[in-house]
Amino acid sequence: MTAGARIGWDGPDRTVADVAAEVADWEAAGAADLGVWFGSADAGFADRMRALAQRTGVSGGRVAR
Repeated sequence: MTAGARIGWDGPDRTVADVAAEVADWEAAGAADLGVWFGSADAGFADRMRALAQRTGVSGGRVAR
């Protein structure tokens, strides 16, 4: 059995570094899957999604380590 979680980054109150650190914490805790809520389609979600993907090395929907 694998564990997963969901976190949110839907506004300017957190930086990409904050969210990337949380992703790393979840990975270290053994989460096999992590869903990220980036906010609504009209509120800059694409920019946040792109920034986190670049910061964490996401490839094919998975963090590449």
